[in-house]
Amino acid sequence: MDECSQIDNPTARKVVYAIDELPQKPFVAIAADYRLLQPVGNGGYLASICKRLPTITLNTIYRTDDPELLEFLNLAHDLKCYDVEFRNDLTGKLFDGVAAEKVAKSAKGFGLRILALAEVKAFDNWSDSKRKEATSLIKIAKTCGAEQVSLIVRNDNFGMVPIERPSNLTTAISELILLLEASNLIGLIEPLGFETCALRHKGKAVDEIEAVGGRGRFKIVHDTFHHRAAGGGEMFAAHTGIVHI
Repeated sequence: MDECSQIDNPTARKVVYAIDELPQKPFVAIAADYRLLQPVGNGGYLASICKRLPTITLNTIYRTDDPELLEFLNLAHDLKCYDVEFRNDLTGKLFDGVAAEKVAKSAKGFGLRILALAEVKAFDNWSDSKRKEATSLIKIAKTCGAEQVSLIVRNDNFGMVPIERPSNLTTAISELILLLEASNLIGLIEPLGFETCALRHKGKAVDEIEAVGGRGRFKIVHDTFHHRAAGGGEMFAAHTGIVHI
């Protein structure tokens, strides 16, 4: 029996009872990793049985053993939040330094979908260095199995002249669409509601996406805080790829 660490107590008791009743008395092997995977409901019964059985330990680890990453994946699984986003703008390294390949296998083991990887900061301030930054994140996203990469607009009170705003955004989107298409990924554009941001309103982002023929390749982030900070307005549900609450 495989992936037994995900079996809850009521199901485990039924399985054990059914095996005990078999007249053939079959040989039963149990495969389980209780560090990585836990049942959604109450568990522990089958784990207690496994502790009493002869054990073969596999020393080759195809998933992560990083405690912080495991805590996050377990939490997402327990809360039934099966679509997750990893970020590089928090304290510490992306994935806590765990290799992207292991993250992909670990997330799959937990039954999780890596919806997005964040972020390329100030992507609309396009340059050769920004291209390298975007290319690097896209490569990591592809390796870890993420479906989208987040693109955050600049928020430094530059590029605010009306004629500059659409020009900078169009240049960045036009360059990024080629990188995203090559990796079959989606770019998530996140407007920031602050007055110092070059792109405050989602409607402007949608207009730029449509203007460069980027529908389907680009979507927007609906962040409830930034939506309110920008004065509210239309939601653009059809263009939304992720919601931040």
